[in-house]
This record gives sequence, structure tokens and C-alpha cells, in this order.
Amino acid sequence: MKKIIFIIYGIISLSSFSAQSTESEARDYFVKRNANFNQRYLNFYLYNSLKDVAYSWGEDKQEQLLKWSAGISYKWDNFVGFGDSIFKIKTSSFNIKGRSILKNSLLFGVSFPDIDSGFPFYFGASIGGGVFFNQIDSESVLSLDYQAYIGLRLINIYKSLGTFIEWGLDNHFLVLSTGQYDNMYLAVGLSFVF
Repeated sequence: MKKIIFIIYGIISLSSFSAQSTESEARDYFVKRNANFNQRYLNFYLYNSLKDVAYSWGEDKQEQLLKWSAGISYKWDNFVGFGDSIFKIKTSSFNIKGRSILKNSLLFGVSFPDIDSGFPFYFGASIGGGVFFNQIDSESVLSLDYQAYIGLRLINIYKSLGTFIEWGLDNHFLVLSTGQYDNMYLAVGLSFVF
């Protein structure tokens, strides 16, 4: 009987709360929980390959081609309570047939959960295009790039400064010629929430 009375009391309390709530009360509710759905999130990162392989890019098959990669990512939109839209720019250097090859990539993706959740683990995916500043003969200067990743982020360690570590797959196809590159990477970097 006590359980039934408790349930009825809870239903009455909820209905009276929703009827009497105002927009300002709702705003106060989120302010008290430090929710800020307009936070900007910027990452600077470096990564290297744990294992990479290329097929039909200069030769039939090559391994350990990536020399280094660096980039930035930025949260440019938010799906409230769900995830973030991410924009990435990265520059990568490869060693192909004894030549140093440089590529710039522009990617758009999503990351879950959203940064405002405060949850330290995240996962996501992104896709975009790459342009080679120099390339070996008869190979495409354009690529289709795609990534899938998981990570651990520690935000606001010191004021707005944080850090993160990320593991993932970073692959591309050459658009105007044959050639495929598959890379398993580990990235570390600094993050800023403002």
C-alpha cells in the first residue's frame, strides 16, 4: 500500500511541476548543472602509425609509410544531448619509394557523446578529401579520406586546457588512379574548451 501511495504522490508531483514550470525555471535547471550547449571545443594533435599498409600506391604493397601527421579539430555544431559535428584539418607526411610525400586533408564528422555531457570516453567517424602537395608519377593528387576512432578526453584540467588520447583507423583511396592506404593510428593532443 505504501508503494502505491508513493507512486501516486510522485505522479501528482510531476504533473504539478510541469504545469507550474516556466522557461526561466527550466533555464535555471540547466545552469545549476553547468550545462552549456554552446561550448566551443578545439583540439591540436600529433599522431603516428601503429600499423599501416598501402596497395597499388607506387608499388603493389608497402608498409610503414607514414612519417608523421598533425592537425586540428573543431566542434562547429551540437546535437543537444546527443553528439557534436566535428571539422578536421590535418597534414601528413609519407615516405613512398624514397620520396617524401606531403598531403593535406579536410574532413567533416560526428563525435558521440557531445562534449557538454562531460563524459570522458567518445567515439566518432569522419569523411572528406585530401590533396597531395607532391605525388609520385602517374598517381592521383586527390584522395577520399575516412576515419573511425575512439578516445579518452580529459577537459578543463587547468582552466580551459585539457588533453586527449585517441586510437583509430585513418584510410584513403586515391581518386584518379588506383591506390589505397590503410592506417591504424594513435594520437595525443591538447584540447581547449571556451
